[in-house]
Amino acid sequence: RFTAAGTWAGAGTPAGRIAPDARPVSLSGLAGIVAYVPADLTMTVRAGTTLAELDAATAAHNQWCPLRPWGDDSATVGATFATATNGPCAATLGRPRDVAVGVQFVDGTGTIVRGGGRVVKNVAGFDLTRLMVGAFGTLGAITEISLRLRARPAVDVTLLVTASGADAAARLASIRRGTIAPLACEVLDGATRSEEHTSELQSH
Repeated sequence: RFTAAGTWAGAGTPAGRIAPDARPVSLSGLAGIVAYVPADLTMTVRAGTTLAELDAATAAHNQWCPLRPWGDDSATVGATFATATNGPCAATLGRPRDVAVGVQFVDGTGTIVRGGGRVVKNVAGFDLTRLMVGAFGTLGAITEISLRLRARPAVDVTLLVTASGADAAARLASIRRGTIAPLACEVLDGATRSEEHTSELQSH
């Protein structure tokens, strides 16, 4: 199996179950930005680049990558796409397969393969990019990803709305259909709400 930061090492089928003698191959050294064209809202990064590094680079141009996958920002771009991990903005701004426009990977024979490109519009053909996203490294080791970016919102506001009873579903639906539609809308259970309220009190 292939690893970088190792934050999602438990994702998928454990390598030891498939091949007991298998040893992990670290891709952590493959990090950094290969190409960034802010005017095109596209960026190509190496697989070991962390989400925090990606966010810092795009913030300088008031842009961002809308993936926001679950987990720590020390996780890598390669792991995000290899596991196709979604985040709260997936329904409105796209999932990893929607964000990726190109991929470079090394297959089982050691051949470097490229699919897609570094721009949003590519020549039609066999979509290797979507094939690799979510394959958990079974088809090869992702070394580079080209992705599309978004303009960073001028204002970022998080609201907590309490809804209970028979009208809870209707209230949630009305928020989603509102004049200003939220980029993400998550339903939390009682335990989660209690933990967040406690954390808020402690921070103040």
